[in-house]
Amino acid sequence: MAEFLSIQADLSEAMEAFKDLEERMPKIQRSMLAGIGSKAASFAKKRYSMELKKRSGNLYKNLKRVVTKRGDAVVIYSKAISENKISYGFVLAKGAIIEAKDGNLKFQINGKWITKQKVEIKPRDWLVKPVDQFIGSNDYHAQIDRLIQKEVDKLFKKGILKE
Repeated sequence: MAEFLSIQADLSEAMEAFKDLEERMPKIQRSMLAGIGSKAASFAKKRYSMELKKRSGNLYKNLKRVVTKRGDAVVIYSKAISENKISYGFVLAKGAIIEAKDGNLKFQINGKWITKQKVEIKPRDWLVKPVDQFIGSNDYHAQIDRLIQKEVDKLFKKGILKE
């Protein structure tokens, strides 16, 4: 004769915790995306000087991250713009041809003044490539683990999860 055991358990407390978790998931997701965005922006800043041969500047100083309103993605961008509202980051990423409206363009390189009718800025991948490298790295996976642990710790601290 086969032996078996039937167990009945009151799972109402556990089910309440799951309900609380479901309600908190959008906030947890936003928090984790913000953490990923911050780490990705930091990673891009580390690679910035290698890519552009420069350690600072408007692009570097104005690198930001923001979680979308829907909370399903994080956007990393540079708020650096010129006086006539042209995004430095966009021009650098896509390239541009700048032509003088009247006369010539005059600018200084290494202390020497240069005059040109037009200047071509070649595209340089200063943001997408480093962020893609971060997402494919062990640092990315370690960051995900840290963020999950941080959120679980918060849930224990608030008493939503219990040991």
